[in-house]
Amino acid sequence: MPRTPQPRKRKVSVYDLIQALEKALETEAKRKRWVSAAPVMKLPEKSIDISEVIEDVYEKVFSHYKNNGHSALTFNQLVNSEVKEDKIFMFQPLLHLDTQGRIDLQQQEHFGEIQIHVRENKVS
Repeated sequence: MPRTPQPRKRKVSVYDLIQALEKALETEAKRKRWVSAAPVMKLPEKSIDISEVIEDVYEKVFSHYKNNGHSALTFNQLVNSEVKEDKIFMFQPLLHLDTQGRIDLQQQEHFGEIQIHVRENKVS
């Protein structure tokens, strides 16, 4: 329920109005301090096309199976690097290929070696 102003017992002076205005401005300044502006975010630039990377990785896996028969290809053989970023950039396209049903990823134990197999209907 909104509060109604109380009837004044005496006349309001200019000083009372100035004091009330200063109090209102002070309250407004406190409110503005709590409301912060959204930080300026810079969108990352797209430097690589993921679909091209997926096709490149698939060509590597497919050429391994074409040249070596059906011998197992491991993730470490495919990456050939110990840098974490290289492993991440290689694993992401493998997940996409597995989701698309073009390859199978198998891992026997947690943190174990990942086996990469081309689906039988894809090998020709």
